[in-house]
Amino acid sequence: MTGIAMIIVGIVFLIIALYTFLVSIPKSKAQAARRTSETTGVISNVEEKIYQRKKSGKAGYYESKMYKLDFTYNADGTEYQIKGIASVAKHEQGEEFKVSYDPENPSDAHVNEFFAGAAGNKIGGVIFLIIAVVLILLGFLVKAI
Repeated sequence: MTGIAMIIVGIVFLIIALYTFLVSIPKSKAQAARRTSETTGVISNVEEKIYQRKKSGKAGYYESKMYKLDFTYNADGTEYQIKGIASVAKHEQGEEFKVSYDPENPSDAHVNEFFAGAAGNKIGGVIFLIIAVVLILLGFLVKAI
């Protein structure tokens, strides 16, 4: 039964890898290709989320923080916003970052530092593919034993 479970989980990772290669990477390339203008954006809001996980066998909790960032940027005299960008690093309201946007549709934008792009997606896809292959092979090996 363990071998079958490993094969199933491996197939799930394989589907994620295929999605990354067939959808995410082309989408990132297309976004980067049309977002050719650049401006400076400013963090307009920071929302801190605290997550707690119980310590196993001990009293207390482990705590981790996540931040949701909203950015404001100006393109051709009009102010735009990008909302809800996740960050594990703490940032302050008023910090500046480069924003790339589509000059024909300035609301189509990304904050450069938080945009994975095709290269970042490719690395993630390769990692998922490796995990998928290992799990599937181990699953067949365990099933054969």
